[in-house]
Amino acid sequence: MACSLSPRKKRFLIALPLGVVAGIICTWLASSSNPDIWGTALMWTIILNRWTIGLVVGFAGVFLRHPVFDFPIPPYLRGFML
Repeated sequence: MACSLSPRKKRFLIALPLGVVAGIICTWLASSSNPDIWGTALMWTIILNRWTIGLVVGFAGVFLRHPVFDFPIPPYLRGFML
């Protein structure tokens, strides 16, 4: 039986792991100037920062209408605000 995921869940299932992957890539790039970065608080800061960006991208798809004024928010405006 195939499990059908909502678009919101799909967005999170894509954005969060990609945020972690981006964090590992950024840490790897930062290790070229600081090879002792692995296992430090700075490494976890970089990875969690990119994970948080993925979380915000995941939440961005939830707000298709303004929560107070109830007008539709076009995707280009949402992207600009982010």
